[in-house]
Amino acid sequence: MGREHRLAEGLLVRWRREVAERGDAAFGSPEETSTIALERKVAELERVCGQLALENAALKKGLSTRPSRSGTR
Repeated sequence: MGREHRLAEGLLVRWRREVAERGDAAFGSPEETSTIALERKVAELERVCGQLALENAALKKGLSTRPSRSGTR
């Protein structure tokens, strides 16, 4: 197909990857595409922040129940 239309193989590979990753959004306007990408990034960052908050709470709890090195706790 690429040879028939004189398209570079790399371009076809990129298009296939974009369609696999973004589906119909790959064919949307650049504004829609960037909005979707930003929404995905925000969701990923919120997920990571939530995970870090849980880990932080677990570490604090573990430290509060552990005796201190000086033996005062």
